[in-house]
Amino acid sequence: MEIFHEYQKEIFSVASAALTGIIRYFGKPRARLIWAIPATFSHQVQPPVQQDNAVQTLPPLLVHTRAVILRNDGKEPLTNVQVLFNGIPGNINLWPPRLFQKTVHDQDQRCTLTFDTLAPGESVDIQLLAVDNVALPLNAGGIPAVLSVKAKEVLAVLVDIRPSIAQPKWVLRIKTVLMLTGIAGIIFVGLSVLKWLVS
Repeated sequence: MEIFHEYQKEIFSVASAALTGIIRYFGKPRARLIWAIPATFSHQVQPPVQQDNAVQTLPPLLVHTRAVILRNDGKEPLTNVQVLFNGIPGNINLWPPRLFQKTVHDQDQRCTLTFDTLAPGESVDIQLLAVDNVALPLNAGGIPAVLSVKAKEVLAVLVDIRPSIAQPKWVLRIKTVLMLTGIAGIIFVGLSVLKWLVS
């Protein structure tokens, strides 16, 4: 206890410097890109064709759909955001609509979608659609898999998305107040313990 009492000024100065460094580290704006695949479906469709007042049936078709979501979850804008597919997706739809560049690599027939920028908090929903003949082998078509997602600043992180219940605003506010109260309580207890040690 005498050591704490003798060097209390130094201890407080080191603790305040460490606390300032931690706050600066976690408060610094960072680039963060996340992506997810919230839904993938395959539907078997029987397309009827009417010809000469008779309905003829074509072979069944497999309709594949997949959604890929990109989101800038950081505090800095991202540039040159790229999504690499292990093949060439047939039909691409974006929401919200925006410009993108589609590049097909001749060597391995892979495809890259490139977006110029992605602002903080901005997200892009990529909807993919492919139609196959059921009679074809299973690997003859479908939607190519996503191999990688990256930006010029960072590599993207794949996150798991699950359905959740939307909470009312008053519940979220109560949770925020309780979290802030808990943080303040932890800081108060820590300072009280430190003061007791140096007294």
